[in-house]
Amino acid sequence: MNKLIIQRSILRIWTFSVQNQCKRTLNIKNFPNGVDFNVQYIDTSPGRLDLPVALAIHGAPGTHKDFLPIVDQLAERGYRVIIPNFPGYGLTTGHYDMDEQVFSHSVTERLLFIADFVALLGVFKIDLVLGHGMGTHVASGFCARHPGVRSALFLAPAPHELHRGLPPSIMMRFFARKWQAKSYIIKPFLWLMFTFMHAWLRYEPTSHRAKHIGNMVLSGNGTHYPDIISFALEMEIKQLPLVSITSEDDLLVMQSQLTKYHDLLGIKADAREEYDKDGVCLKSVVPSENTPHHAKSILLQNGTSFPQKTYTDLVIKEALELLEKSKNYQPPNSNIDS
Repeated sequence: MNKLIIQRSILRIWTFSVQNQCKRTLNIKNFPNGVDFNVQYIDTSPGRLDLPVALAIHGAPGTHKDFLPIVDQLAERGYRVIIPNFPGYGLTTGHYDMDEQVFSHSVTERLLFIADFVALLGVFKIDLVLGHGMGTHVASGFCARHPGVRSALFLAPAPHELHRGLPPSIMMRFFARKWQAKSYIIKPFLWLMFTFMHAWLRYEPTSHRAKHIGNMVLSGNGTHYPDIISFALEMEIKQLPLVSITSEDDLLVMQSQLTKYHDLLGIKADAREEYDKDGVCLKSVVPSENTPHHAKSILLQNGTSFPQKTYTDLVIKEALELLEKSKNYQPPNSNIDS
């Protein structure tokens, strides 16, 4: 069933209902055939296989709305922008009531969700993958494992260590179990805690509910960090054109974590640009033999956890440059046609 739900500027942005068969995702006796989701997503040029594709993967919590500041500008320049919504954040829902409840929000499940979703659209070559926040865990896995990816842009990435926005791992496992069990004794306490986290993370008052923060905790609990390290190393081996944009005032991560994560991705310390709060470049990258030409990082003074909203023009500029680089990208020891 196709339904036009929103029109923004000159573009028609469509939302479809698609059954996503996640047969490999779950190992639950009551769901031998997997689960179905009515996937709500944005596609600026439905069915256009001739256009370069930018696939955006939102964080946890998050929705396609986190990318709206950059959607129109990319689409107006002839790119097809696709942004699916993960289950559990108010838009994509289970085809049956239990489908959404058994989705554990782990990186593995979300990665398979994206892979199945892209396959259903019939899209193989993806010129740019954008990942935001905890969505970069999924984006890095998709970039590492999908042979059709040509470049990547990470926005406020969650690194290879426990996200600062989440409680310690022992507490997180406890909260995750209780949240999934829907304990009536502890649920009011969890609801209060997640509401506090909602405010501390500076989300807009109406953007996410406490249950969405609860699903974020499930995502953190379902993150196997050695896998994130593996994804990063695989991306470095592929020498994928990559830009990682971070902010000094991002409350969720520490710069020491990001430095280590960037090193795993193949981004060296001298391949970092810096911008002040007005968007003026304070330090640029000078290409050299020791600076990988395919990967760099950008540090913003005042980008918060949403650089696509605070430095929109810069994000667009980097996305367009990556899309240009993607035209000539060839994986090492690969014969994949560009």
